[in-house]
Amino acid sequence: MERLTVIGELQAKEGSEFYYVGEAPDCSGCKVKVLCHKLKPGRTYRVTKSRKTKHACKVHEGEAEVVEYEVLPLMVNIPPDKALEGSTTNFEPQEECGRQACEKRSGCFPLALKKGDPLTVAEVSSEPVLCPENRLLKIVVLAER
Repeated sequence: MERLTVIGELQAKEGSEFYYVGEAPDCSGCKVKVLCHKLKPGRTYRVTKSRKTKHACKVHEGEAEVVEYEVLPLMVNIPPDKALEGSTTNFEPQEECGRQACEKRSGCFPLALKKGDPLTVAEVSSEPVLCPENRLLKIVVLAER
């Protein structure tokens, strides 16, 4: 079964990735709103095919276009002692650091997870990463829930 959604026509190119943050206030009253917002906030998706069907949109520049998509794996930063392939733990966000522009921030504070959510580590990065706050972290790919 194909997974369909609607994104801005400028993003609707095969292979492009997009990050879903949730519904915008301008979406109320839109006739295709249900198709747009069946995605999970905090997850990243990749366009696999454009359907070339377009709709008027108050949120995106230009029109919105129907696309087929795939869900990309959820990656998070966790302490090395919890980063064991196949292990199950509860998500604990990193201690707040205040670095809003840090390139690793989405892995420390993923929108798709809340404190205490169960997670299973599917894959572990090869080397620990030292963040700008001198915290040692490992990037892990989570198993789908």
